[in-house]
Amino acid sequence: MKVLHEFIDNIINERKAAGDHASRKDLLSRFMSVNNPDTEEPFTDEYIRDIILNFFIAGRGDLPILLPPAPLPHKGPTLTLTLPQQRQP
Repeated sequence: MKVLHEFIDNIINERKAAGDHASRKDLLSRFMSVNNPDTEEPFTDEYIRDIILNFFIAGRGDLPILLPPAPLPHKGPTLTLTLPQQRQP
């Protein structure tokens, strides 16, 4: 978790140093450009980091569905299965 926090913190710090987040249209820039509606102050870096981390984690569940299965290396004989023909009604 520490590695992910550091990775996201670096992205946030780089974006702040660039100073162009107000004109960009990506999700991170959007959160950096708006104020917290409860306090009317900018969101804290920790809060933004947690939001981005949630997107990283949420994206993990969908990725295996979208990717084709990777071939697994194997040793030994190959087994071939033949499916039965579908019966016509």
